[in-house]
Amino acid sequence: MYTLAVFLVILVYLVTLKSRTYNRFKSRFEEVNGTRDLPVDMVYCISMPDRLDYIQSKMKELGTSYKLFHAISPDVLNYWDYFTMSNTLLPGSPMYKKITKLPVALSFFMCYYDAYVNGYDTICILEDDIKFVVNIEEIRSLIQEFKETDQDILFMGYCWLKCKGTNFKQISPNIFSVPREKNILCNHAMVLKRSLFAPYVKRSPFLYYTQHNDRTLSSYLKKHNIKKCVPSSGYINQNVSELGSNNENVNKNIYTCTL
Repeated sequence: MYTLAVFLVILVYLVTLKSRTYNRFKSRFEEVNGTRDLPVDMVYCISMPDRLDYIQSKMKELGTSYKLFHAISPDVLNYWDYFTMSNTLLPGSPMYKKITKLPVALSFFMCYYDAYVNGYDTICILEDDIKFVVNIEEIRSLIQEFKETDQDILFMGYCWLKCKGTNFKQISPNIFSVPREKNILCNHAMVLKRSLFAPYVKRSPFLYYTQHNDRTLSSYLKKHNIKKCVPSSGYINQNVSELGSNNENVNKNIYTCTL
């Protein structure tokens, strides 16, 4: 009986972990009104305190309404969080002792889960180090173009995708599909359809990270043959030269392909 009781307690803990985590941190969302919305159901912007002024100026330039998520940081997590939701404390893990990696992953989880529970069909997620490479109207047009394709996720900027030798397929004037087997990292500017983020948040276990946030997503896309695409060139890049990194990234090979 004791063993069964322990098992049931663990089961309840795991089953309710996603909703409890969402309820724990949802007060970090702040709604900001804009003047001309992007063609999605919701735009999410994840920001650390030291970049708040920078990203608010960028979002004002973008002009859209959005939900600002004040990013989860290591100081609001405890030992139990790191132990039960990641490999951060496991020697040999890619995340070992990198205490910023779980907060990044949980911040993205909050956006995915909020979109899921609110029934959104298409969302955009931006990080606080974005830099616009093209004008805003081109970004709006690209997102609308993506919505009319059969693709599940659009990376408006990305990194570590090998351009040479990759068999890109043009599916619309400005959008190219990426082969299933290719890794695509850097999650700073994405547009996702419900066909991706709904099953992604429902998968089990979800809140246990053995890899960094972008590698977790990349592995999922490859495993489940999710249709992923990129623009003909980078539309939104990372302003690494000015802002550096807040999450222990090396920040090499952050270029995008020119197709």
